[in-house]
Amino acid sequence: MKQMLFGIAALVAALALFACSETKDTDTDNDAIADDGDAVTDADTARVLTQRRILGEGGFYGISSSAGNAQYFAVGAHYADLTATPGENPSGKVYLYKKGTIPTAFTDAEKVLTHPDKRPGAGFGYTIGGYCDLNCDGTADFAVSAHLDSVGTTPNCGTIALFFGGDADPATAVLSLPDGVRRQSDVMGQSLACFDTDGDGCDDLIAGGQNAGPNDTGLIAVWKGAAGGPAAEPAFYMEAQLAENKQYLGASLAVGDVDGDGTPDLVAGGWGLKKDAESANTGGVYLYKTGDDWSQGPSATLFPDGTDATGFGSKVILFTVAGTTYIAVMAPDYHTTGGLFVYTFTAGAFALVATLIPADNDALAGDLADIAFTPDFGGKGKGALLAGHKYYGADSTGAVTAFPFPEGTPVVVTAEPPVPGDTFGAMVKDIGDINGDGLSDIVVGTPEHIEGDFETGTQPGGIVLLY
Repeated sequence: MKQMLFGIAALVAALALFACSETKDTDTDNDAIADDGDAVTDADTARVLTQRRILGEGGFYGISSSAGNAQYFAVGAHYADLTATPGENPSGKVYLYKKGTIPTAFTDAEKVLTHPDKRPGAGFGYTIGGYCDLNCDGTADFAVSAHLDSVGTTPNCGTIALFFGGDADPATAVLSLPDGVRRQSDVMGQSLACFDTDGDGCDDLIAGGQNAGPNDTGLIAVWKGAAGGPAAEPAFYMEAQLAENKQYLGASLAVGDVDGDGTPDLVAGGWGLKKDAESANTGGVYLYKTGDDWSQGPSATLFPDGTDATGFGSKVILFTVAGTTYIAVMAPDYHTTGGLFVYTFTAGAFALVATLIPADNDALAGDLADIAFTPDFGGKGKGALLAGHKYYGADSTGAVTAFPFPEGTPVVVTAEPPVPGDTFGAMVKDIGDINGDGLSDIVVGTPEHIEGDFETGTQPGGIVLLY
């Protein structure tokens, strides 16, 4: 079993690779930091990553993002619009930016999606799903959750808005858990995925709610795609194998061909899952293979060694390098800084291939918030796993650690200029090629970014594009 352990010495050396700066655009109508051509570089490769900061209009703009499709990438603000009534959180927005050019301001969005009910505090845009055909008409549809939305007398249970055709606003349909299953604070839709689970030619919608089910066991619901759209109620549910509380199944979902049989599979994380009745709530991962009866339980399970509650499974992603699919699992409470564990699944079993520690014994690298994989970090085909630390540094400026994969020296990326309390790294995503240079690009969220003094300034939120 090969393992890669990266410590603070390597990171300190890597920091010397960066020399970049940007100046803030003084045009207040632009709400952006101008791209002055300075760049972040990886000295081992020819790729140069240029930074562009874009400020939002408030409401934690930059809390989420999606690569979208060939036309658009998306950015979410789950409470949006600074003009809201004081003391009231708006319902949220999702901004669609056309690929082919780099936006300079949040107002460059080609489309802005909203929840049809626009209930205050709904949290619309906290999670943005991918494009898939849910109504079997040959056109990709778009799913966005409002994880804190209310239904009837049930507060904060969560709803999922479906945009048939991909960008029609308002949403065409809204899904929620039915009576008898729905509970207060389910946060259903906290995680979203979609693909054709049964081979009938129509994609299906999968949603997780880590607080759903009895006593926060977590719950995953599957709505089957159909002509005219999915039925109002899920076709079936997936639950934790043990009926014990605070397992948080469904905190994260990922789709890919894990076992190499040519069909996609579903991986679900739960940061409090238990291996058995005597085990601690270490967190874990469930694998659901295409062709198996998911309602009867997972096809395979993955749990970390030891008994510590590390949050293992709070985020899970799949990525492919040289024909091999890897499962990366985030454990934010592992070690002193959080850790990433990378596995393969072969011969019916998980095999650990890498343990990645963002900054060994460096408490300032804590608050591991998000993970992603980008295939072209160091140049074409030179990929890296990205780990976002939203409170990195003495002033909580935030940072992203890039681990070249399968091997290489890790690199720490910070926003330039660094801003105290910026939360750079609260969200990190690969968003595909947005400028047409043939290389995949990255968006990093700064949803808590403040303009001006902490007491009297405004909080527009923001993103930093790396391209």
